Order: sequence, then C-alpha cells, then structure tokens
Amino acid sequence: MPGGKKHDPKQNESFDLESGIAEHGDGCGLMGLVLCATRAVAQEKRPTAREVVAAIQEHIGVPWKTQTVDTFKAGNPDTPVTGIAVTMMATLDVLQRASANGQNLVITHEPTFFNHYDDKPEGMDESDAVLKEKRAFIEKHGLVIWRLHDHWHMRKPDGIQAG
Repeated sequence: MPGGKKHDPKQNESFDLESGIAEHGDGCGLMGLVLCATRAVAQEKRPTAREVVAAIQEHIGVPWKTQTVDTFKAGNPDTPVTGIAVTMMATLDVLQRASANGQNLVITHEPTFFNHYDDKPEGMDESDAVLKEKRAFIEKHGLVIWRLHDHWHMRKPDGIQAG
C-alpha cells in the first residue's frame, strides 16, 4: 500500500507507511508506550531521553551488551521527551516530520549518518553539505537520536522479522 497510514484500532496505533513513523493514539510513538507508562507515574515531570532508553533497556527482553551500536547518536540524552518517533532510518525527511509532530526523541534502527557505526566515511570533510544540514537540523530542533539495532535483532524471535 503506497503512502498513507496503516491503523490498528485495537492497539490505537498508526504507522505512516511513507515516513516509517509509528504513532500511538494518545500521542506516543511505538516505543512511547514506555514513555506513557513513565508519564503515568510522574505526570508533572517528563522523562528524559536517557530515562526512556533506560526503560527500554530494562524491558527489551535480552541482556544489555556494552559493545553495541545501540547508543545515542545525536542530541542531549538529558532532554525531556515531548514525543517519540520510531523509524527504520532517520532520514532528514523523517526528522522533519518528527519535529513537526512534536516528537523530539527519534529511535532509529539503521545508522543516522553514514555507516554501521555512524562514523564519517574516511576522507569526508566535516563541512560536507548533507552532514552539516542534518546535524544543524537536529541541533536547531532539539532532537535526540538513539539507535536500537543490535538488541532488537537479539530478541527471539528477531524483532525485525516478528514486526
């Protein structure tokens, strides 16, 4: 089904097929269910990105490894979370849509910048136009990017294959 949204009324969730952004009916992204549970405990204080990630790590169902690409890739992890966007790849378009929707924590499966480790390709200048524009957008809009790849694949069944 090209474009549009797939909606699951039982779960009160929708998934934008074009952007890859999942939304929960009460304003939370797919992983935002963790955020919603945290909000229920402390209505007056929004959890930080670091706190949301810690909750995901605690409930992901596999032991957390220290050697992993599942780390913060950009932004300040101590930023209070206003909403969560979950995507396969944090393209500039996805970041723009997340920001427009008030979602400042972006959880991505694939690298945000260039290769598996989010390293700048050898020989690439820091002034590369694409790198510069993406980093500037993230900073200007107070986004926090966190990658969830290795541990999602370690789940049984594999989180990507299971959906």
